[in-house]
Amino acid sequence: MSGLAPPGTDPNTLTALLVGGGAFVLVLLTTLWLAFAPREERELARRIERIKSPNARRTVEALRESGGTLRRQTRDSSIAGLDRLFKRALPSGAKLRQQLERSGLGIRAGDYLLASLGLGVAAFAMLWLLLDLPLAADAALALLVAAGIPHVVVGHLSKRRTKRFLALLPEGLDLIVRGIRSGLPATEAMNTIGAEIADPVGAEFRQVMDQVKIGVGLDEAMWSAARRLQIAEFNFLVISLAIQQETGGNLAEILEKLSDMVRRREQMRLKVKAMSSEARASAMIIGSLPFIMGSVITFLNPGYMNGLFGDPRGWVMLGMGFASLGFGLLVMAKMVRFEI
Repeated sequence: MSGLAPPGTDPNTLTALLVGGGAFVLVLLTTLWLAFAPREERELARRIERIKSPNARRTVEALRESGGTLRRQTRDSSIAGLDRLFKRALPSGAKLRQQLERSGLGIRAGDYLLASLGLGVAAFAMLWLLLDLPLAADAALALLVAAGIPHVVVGHLSKRRTKRFLALLPEGLDLIVRGIRSGLPATEAMNTIGAEIADPVGAEFRQVMDQVKIGVGLDEAMWSAARRLQIAEFNFLVISLAIQQETGGNLAEILEKLSDMVRRREQMRLKVKAMSSEARASAMIIGSLPFIMGSVITFLNPGYMNGLFGDPRGWVMLGMGFASLGFGLLVMAKMVRFEI
């Protein structure tokens, strides 16, 4: 049992927790508003203020004289101090940035870490208030919540966006084929995808064409999108375009075959999912059954489970049970996962 008294027994401690929790919630809500509020309007207002500034022209001239360049800086947080802290602590956070971009959340890496920290603090406070567990156990569970839940949510959103992208990609390829056969250049045909195809395909192609308009090569812009998306079918498109530009050939025919191949891969993926549905259902039932039965027993007879949580031998048994359950679920997940 914990060496500290439950905070509910001390009115001063409870008051301090409530005040601190309220302040933390206020800071968290402010950060979330800064992260999810429309950035275009705020960025436009900042640019107008910089242009109106009397020092703007002198700054540009000084940069030109010193040989510097004016470029857009990538920020990892809506808060300047947090952005600097994030860059110092994680100078190579490219993987996290790409994961957030694939999810389509529109949230920056620093704001994501701040929200994860807030979730962990809130989980620690709730565990300390509601459960009489050791302080180390509260901290471990809070750390698990802070690291696990945001990662699961972002991963789920990334997979959902990838599925949506794969469902719409054949339509985009067909649109390119029709545009090329009607006499349009490949870049103009891709430009129509951003206007005609729904997101996320339209959004990605709009970003590619925006880069092309400012002078970036089409190959470089497409490879940048491929690294960001990490989708095999889109990599096939980029490779096909690169090979066609170097060796020539009928681009419309190539993209038509690529569209058919993408559709066949999606059909095969759905077929495999249907054939493995029984095994996945069994894994979900087996994985959730211990938690369901434990909750039912705790609700019907609360004192029956106290020995399991209050005795060190019970913690050992719980650890062994969770380890064996996790290993079994991992094996079943490997059995029903196929690379197509």
